[in-house]
Amino acid sequence: MAQGSGGSGMTRGDRRRNARRERLRELLPRDGAVVGIDLAEDKQALAVVDHDVRVLARKTVRVKASGLGEALDWAVGQAGVKGFARVTVACEPTGARWMQVQRLCAARGLPLVCIQPLVSHIAREQQDYTPHKSDESDCVLIARLAGRAAQLCAGGAG
Repeated sequence: MAQGSGGSGMTRGDRRRNARRERLRELLPRDGAVVGIDLAEDKQALAVVDHDVRVLARKTVRVKASGLGEALDWAVGQAGVKGFARVTVACEPTGARWMQVQRLCAARGLPLVCIQPLVSHIAREQQDYTPHKSDESDCVLIARLAGRAAQLCAGGAG
């Protein structure tokens, strides 16, 4: 049986997977807050949560995704008031809206993680047994999924 380099038995796939997990841990530190955003055409819902999925603040704004800068600043401020120095933004990569959020986050030095829509759809059905959604609950769900991914990578029970 062939072993990976260095005699550790690790494959190139193992090393890549470990590197991805380490990057996710850096993006979603356990001592940071997560801003979940449910993106829509003209209305954006935001929730600031900790890694225990306690909602610290919530806001709905009637702007296009490109106009979320002020709401992101508000979310960072709310996290700071609750004692969090680090903030990560999470959203679904739907349409071109998420690219506007990516641009706004980059301008503010905020890390952005994307939650796959299928993952959030399945989680929504498991959570309340309904396939329909609401923006205000989905932003918390998106933040929860981001935080849970980081916990799983760190070996937490989540």
